[in-house]
Amino acid sequence: MPPFLHFTVATKYDENLNILSTLSTHFGLPTIVLGRDCKTLQSWGDFNAKIRLYREALKTVVNPETIVLLADAFDFLTLAPPEEIVTKFLAMDCDVLYNAEVFTHPDGERFKEYFELLPENIPKRYKYLNSGGIIGRAGKLLKLYDRYDYAFERDDQRYHTTAFLDTLRRKDKTTRMKLDVDNQIFACLAGSMSDLEFDETSGKFKMISNGSSPCLLHFNGQYGDTRPSFEKWNAKHGAKITRW
Repeated sequence: MPPFLHFTVATKYDENLNILSTLSTHFGLPTIVLGRDCKTLQSWGDFNAKIRLYREALKTVVNPETIVLLADAFDFLTLAPPEEIVTKFLAMDCDVLYNAEVFTHPDGERFKEYFELLPENIPKRYKYLNSGGIIGRAGKLLKLYDRYDYAFERDDQRYHTTAFLDTLRRKDKTTRMKLDVDNQIFACLAGSMSDLEFDETSGKFKMISNGSSPCLLHFNGQYGDTRPSFEKWNAKHGAKITRW
């Protein structure tokens, strides 16, 4: 298996970060936390700092073929070991894979560009980029962060949407980018919380819409009514989450 790292950005301690770190450790995937005490990010609205922190971290990764997971700190749950995540990523046959969601945030009108550039994804429920979860080869991710000026971009999702759509429009095959439209690795539940169910027999969460079992759940800020299901999952897997 290629080397695998997990970076996240968190300005301060949070109980939800503790949940993510505990789950990641449980599966043998320690979380490297960036941005402690970053005052710019603490203002909640200047996300170029998040882009900068990821870029600087990627510059420290010696092997460009290292698989790197970039996942938000406060609303992600890791539900699978590194081997499963990497195996699924390699099967996607791309260099960078983005979490996908049901909204075109932050620029609603850009759905037209998705339909133009990715007509095969139109029937999919999850067809728009979400930058809260990204996985890719370190060298290709660094190239992505180096390509565009982020100094005045306050929304990291807009930054990544622009990079993704521009890459497709230019038919740049040097960095193959995809969206995880079938929730193989990521499941972004913003506006789609009811699409998730817990299968007690298999001990896995599943997406009702396509039957997939994602490796990471992204609640996009709201955990909704999933606590009872997660408590059952935690009891079955013994991940030692004592507070939810």
